[in-house]
Amino acid sequence: MKMRKILGVVMTVATSATLTAAMPTASNVTVSMAQGKAFVDFTLSGGPAVVTATFQTNGVPLDAALYRDGMGGDAGKLLSNGAHKIIWRAHNTMPDLDIRGANLTAELTVWPQSLPPDYMALDLARASNITYYASAEMVPKGVTNRLNKTDVLLLRRIDASGVRWRMGQPLGEGLKLSSGATDMQAHWVTLTNDYYIGVYEMTQKQFANVCGTTFTANASGYPDSDVRPMESVGYHTLRPVDGSAPVWPTNGHDIDPSGCLYAYRQLTGVEIDLPTEAQWEYACRAGTTTKTYAGTDVASIAWYNANWRNDPMSVSEECGNKNQTHAVGQLKPNAWGLYDMLGNVSEFCLDILANPETKTGGVAYGYGPAVDWYKGADAVEPVGPMVGPNGAQPRVSNRAIRGQNYGSGDSGGTIRCSARGTSGRYVSSNGIEGKGFRVACPAKAPDWMVR
Repeated sequence: MKMRKILGVVMTVATSATLTAAMPTASNVTVSMAQGKAFVDFTLSGGPAVVTATFQTNGVPLDAALYRDGMGGDAGKLLSNGAHKIIWRAHNTMPDLDIRGANLTAELTVWPQSLPPDYMALDLARASNITYYASAEMVPKGVTNRLNKTDVLLLRRIDASGVRWRMGQPLGEGLKLSSGATDMQAHWVTLTNDYYIGVYEMTQKQFANVCGTTFTANASGYPDSDVRPMESVGYHTLRPVDGSAPVWPTNGHDIDPSGCLYAYRQLTGVEIDLPTEAQWEYACRAGTTTKTYAGTDVASIAWYNANWRNDPMSVSEECGNKNQTHAVGQLKPNAWGLYDMLGNVSEFCLDILANPETKTGGVAYGYGPAVDWYKGADAVEPVGPMVGPNGAQPRVSNRAIRGQNYGSGDSGGTIRCSARGTSGRYVSSNGIEGKGFRVACPAKAPDWMVR
């Protein structure tokens, strides 16, 4: 277990012994009730840290849905050492509960700054407003609520540090090549950092909230267009590559101020970026080693050209009765709660796409001459090739896209976690229809939010 739990029953405190004394702790925990509210007071030491709470009555855990929408105060915020208070507005969510006679207790979970909770919610309607949640059950109104597809950007923490896993095609298959001969050769990868990744593909409303309405997706104007993925912007719009603009991987995560992803950073205070190919595939697989994260049941997880008629909006007259993007989050998520990782829209990654036939800049995945993965070597936190095919510089190199889209077929099992594609840097290059993105960021609560 990576966090410390404290049980507060008025003045009684019991601590877990699973962590070292250097980890942050909460002490002096008390629970009090007044005016239909529950107040959990505590003292934090060893911080900064994020503190979350759950509640019990008469020793029985309450369903999180009964109190998650009424949490406030210091819940889910990054806190400095000292006295703090979590508030549960019980009269809002459980008006019939007499909390004075319910023997109410609270359990606190203390999360180090470098290991924040499983879910991070970025407010797109208010600058620099971040809240963390311990689990999907604790996300207000639930993960699938429309708010998390419009005015809130919800991300899931991916525990990846030190994990060695097999990237590429499943065992037992012959060499698979997708269009453009983009190699899916299997190889071992070790990631060195945890990270957050979007629960959903970036929607039109989430994009408009930050980058305006200059860019219009193909399905705009439909009744559910706000929650359909954004698909009319290219890599260059998200991360400019012209002139002296910093480029990946030469300049790391630096982004030119004219880029849309830079605007997300300015609003949220978080280092928002695209995921690398390795981060994307690791999150997509969610611990699986098969072709997809649902085995052969592609239609249950991915919108593609064989099941688009299953969406009532697609076959409606007002939406043109045609194959098109779909509102995010309608199909089954993977085991880590991520939706539409396959199908709907293809997703941009940071990496330059190296063509295995040229061998320049590293073969296929482009890890360079130091990582001879064709002979079984591991790739550690790979960032893709430094240059493109035939030595092309990053500014003029196409980028990797993952996940296939609503127009993809599955002949021969082409819809798969390992499938790779390529896209030009501009809207006009290689077409942009069916191409979108989801964002990622470091799994560390930013320093500025300490309170």
